[in-house]
Amino acid sequence: MGFKITDASFESETLRREGGGHTVEFEVLPRLGANLVSFKVDGRERLFFSRDELLGNDYMTGCFHMFPVPCRLAGCRYEFGGREVRQKKYGEDVFLHGLVRDEVFAVTRAEDAITCTLEVAEGHPVYEGYPFEHAFSLTFTALDRGLELAVAFENRGEADAPFAYGVHPFWRLYGARESIFVSIPFAKELELVDSVPNGRVVSVTETGHDFRAPKPLSEIQIDNVFWGREGSRNAAIEFREIRERLVLEASAEMTHMVGYSPPDLPYVCVENTVGAPNAPNIFRGGGALDPSGLVVVPPGGRARASVRYLVEDL
Repeated sequence: MGFKITDASFESETLRREGGGHTVEFEVLPRLGANLVSFKVDGRERLFFSRDELLGNDYMTGCFHMFPVPCRLAGCRYEFGGREVRQKKYGEDVFLHGLVRDEVFAVTRAEDAITCTLEVAEGHPVYEGYPFEHAFSLTFTALDRGLELAVAFENRGEADAPFAYGVHPFWRLYGARESIFVSIPFAKELELVDSVPNGRVVSVTETGHDFRAPKPLSEIQIDNVFWGREGSRNAAIEFREIRERLVLEASAEMTHMVGYSPPDLPYVCVENTVGAPNAPNIFRGGGALDPSGLVVVPPGGRARASVRYLVEDL
């Protein structure tokens, strides 16, 4: 998809909070899809963001938002409510990472929070590829030693709307890969065809992608989708050289995770999502046996989810 990026896209909103003996700072770009491009705890940057890479090849970095479908969508299309929906924008099909990455969000502020809101109706660029009238908002709240990201969706149309969402953080690495341990407490994995879930579910014990116990990043090479969270356990990244753990504390609505660990780059992506990539195409009507995680929101209804990024001492 050709992004609509200008110098104004990089105008930022920042927030700093001191409390509990710690300092939290973050920076959001409301005019570039509300991308969270900086998140610091006690001065240490947690995210990797590259403006040059973004301008060069649309490679987002930071911590951007995937809506209305996380990651990939087979054929850039799906059937919903008796009609075909083609995920496109500015006349071009969109296969990867959704439709809002270059959108301009309205901003409201509170003492410890920044809220970015996008309102979509007929004629809006997002409506072209997601023809459901809605409001979509993201609230970033500073915590004592972390940050909460809360997502809210309101269906303002007259028919059911499909809702899925993913947050895509690029976590900066500290220390050798042998000393960085990742845990993803999910028992199942979605089978992929050309990197897209086909609806079949397998156990992580069958794929070699069992990260329910922490594993060193040096032994992890994945670009995979996980499902079947074990109780209320949360994913985490341990930076043992600096004796800190980053916990990804997710609400129950965050039913899936995506893990991406390129071997030669200075980051790892551990992504919480509401629903799976390709969710509308593998939807089985909802319920505990539906691997899509797609949420069907009735007219006037709302859907919510949240994740907290918390820094702890090891």
